[in-house]
Parts: sequence; C-alpha cells; structure tokens
Amino acid sequence: MRGVRGIRKALLLPVALLALVACTNEANENPTGQPQFTGAYASELEQAYNEASNDYQRAMLADGAISQAEMLDAQSRAVECIQASGLGMITDPYEIYGWFGIGYGSNMGDDISDAQWDAIDACMNQWFDADGNDLRVLYQKMYTNPNQENMSDLIARCLVRHGLAPAGFLGDDYDRLEREWMDKYASRYSIPEGWEEKVGSGRVFVDPNNSPFECSGWCRAETPPPMLLPGGASMNDPQAVTCQMMPLS
Repeated sequence: MRGVRGIRKALLLPVALLALVACTNEANENPTGQPQFTGAYASELEQAYNEASNDYQRAMLADGAISQAEMLDAQSRAVECIQASGLGMITDPYEIYGWFGIGYGSNMGDDISDAQWDAIDACMNQWFDADGNDLRVLYQKMYTNPNQENMSDLIARCLVRHGLAPAGFLGDDYDRLEREWMDKYASRYSIPEGWEEKVGSGRVFVDPNNSPFECSGWCRAETPPPMLLPGGASMNDPQAVTCQMMPLS
C-alpha cells in the first residue's frame, strides 16, 4: 500500500542531532512582525513561511525549526482529514529516515479513484504543502543534514566511520564510484523514459506509441549488482544504506 506520488522516506536520529536541528536555525521577529530566519536553512525557511498555505504551517515554521512532534501532528491531522472524506480510504502513516509518509489504499479493493486522489491532495496541501513546497522535504533535509553540508562528504565520512570504506575515502571518491556505477548499469536496468509496463504482460513494456517491447535484462525482475566500495564492502550493506540516508549516524 505504500509508495504513491513520490518518495516516501524516515528513522529516529540521536537526541543530540535532534537538538542540533532545533538550535542551528533560529527566527527573530523583525519590526514588521515577520520572522527573520538565521542559520543554514534560513532562505528555505523564509521561502516556506512566505508561501505557507495557512496559519498552521506558518506557526510550524515561525521559530526557525520544525520539530518531530510538529511533523507527527501534521501527519495525524492529514490522516484524519483523508479518512473524514468518506471515500473509503485506508491510510498507513509511517516514518522512515526523517520522512513522514502516508500509504494509501481503497477499502473496496480497487485502485484509488480520481476523487480519492483529489481528497488526498487537498488534505496533504492543508497540512504539509506550502505552495508546492512540501514541508516534509524541508524537515527531512534539516533532520539529516542540519548544517547543510555537502552530502557526498557526509556519506563518505560515515562510511569510513563505520569501517565500510578505508581512511582517506572522500566525497569526491564516492561521487566518482557512483558515476561509474550509473554509467555501467543505469541504462541496462531502467525503463526508457515514456515507456510503461503493459498491464498483465509479465514485464513486457510498450513505448509511447503502444508498440510492444520484449524485455532484455533491464526490464525483467532483475536488479543490478551493488556498488562496491574500496575494500569490497557493498553499498547495499544495511549500514551503508543508513549512511546514505542518515550520514550523521
């Protein structure tokens, strides 16, 4: 039931990091009454505040921090809103790696209808969306990278810290390995743009003109080999995955 209209991601970070999220970005009220944001995410917070859809969102942003409790409250309100639509929706709220998601389904066993999607969008816009800027995205960025450092550098340091990469392994090294892996495997295991899986076809795809396309390796139920780090550690290792999603762990 999970996985609709975008990435759904989140996990709890250490208490010290949560405190860091709150204290590295602050807001002071200027003479006009508008918060004056400071810190690594000052510009993002200011934009989100100015584009907020309602007072609830503005209150969430006004102190220059978005707390886990505020995200949980917004998620709970969105779930209640969706269920109150009376359209037979099943909701599955979750949190993983700082992402507060909601899985959706229909209790009639059917695909989600356009009317149900409209209700979902209206509820999510009310509690999370600031004129197209999803506050969950901003929260996740502040949560996992509170000082807005280079993510590749953070990931590389995490991999070294947990013994998955050798000392001296840098963000540039991580970027190079990732580029090499993508160049070698991405096109072989990706669906060409504009192509869609033919329903009930057993992994047969059709192009935008509805011409059938018989699968090669990339469009079967195959997965590419993992990216390997110097020394042989796999980027599919659970700790390596955590380093990619929560590099300060």
